[in-house]
Amino acid sequence: MVPLDARLALESLGRLPLLGRGAEAEVRLGSYAGLRAVYKLRPPKPYRHPRLDLSIRSGRTRREARLTLRARRGGAPAPAVLAAYPSLGLIVFEYVEGTLLREALRSSPQEAPRLLRLAGEVLAALHRARVSHGDYTTSNLIVTPSGGLVVIDFGLAEPDPGVEEMAVDVHLFRRSLESAHAHLAGPGYEAFLDGYKHAMGGGAGPIIRRAEEIRLMGRYVAERRSVWGSTA
Repeated sequence: MVPLDARLALESLGRLPLLGRGAEAEVRLGSYAGLRAVYKLRPPKPYRHPRLDLSIRSGRTRREARLTLRARRGGAPAPAVLAAYPSLGLIVFEYVEGTLLREALRSSPQEAPRLLRLAGEVLAALHRARVSHGDYTTSNLIVTPSGGLVVIDFGLAEPDPGVEEMAVDVHLFRRSLESAHAHLAGPGYEAFLDGYKHAMGGGAGPIIRRAEEIRLMGRYVAERRSVWGSTA
């Protein structure tokens, strides 16, 4: 049974300041047990059968909470899970003060080499904890006031990843640099790789090679589309 206070919190959630809304979830700022907290809610989808909807939302909520905990216990800087109510599609996280890495790279370019190397070290910590993130970009890392990084949003995370899943994390970070921080893409990615290799050790080689293969495969597909499109 879901505690009464959780149901009351859910009913009042709409009055909390909205931090962000995606296709699957909304994130709001509030408090929990006297602490500043972030509420992540997966609301029901009316186009799905109610039982299927509950199964999907509860399963994804349970998995996200579990993998955030696994990452944190494994030494990766992830937010603490204060409470989880899978049947409500709700997770309550500690509030992490700071600025998104995406914004920090724009406002403090002199800090970029250090922060990007640190982003590589954080990803290695995740992978050592046997978690792949699934959306490892500059929008899912927070720069704290002390200059550290905290990784957030484990909604697409997977447990016990193989080389392929870990390589996708590396590739996605590179893509986020190229799309949002083009001026940093070359040296910034090298700094990121330096941090990743330093923290990951000998296991980094196959992952980085596979990330490059994924990149080349994507470029090949894009070029083929361009050729076919130009001759149409």
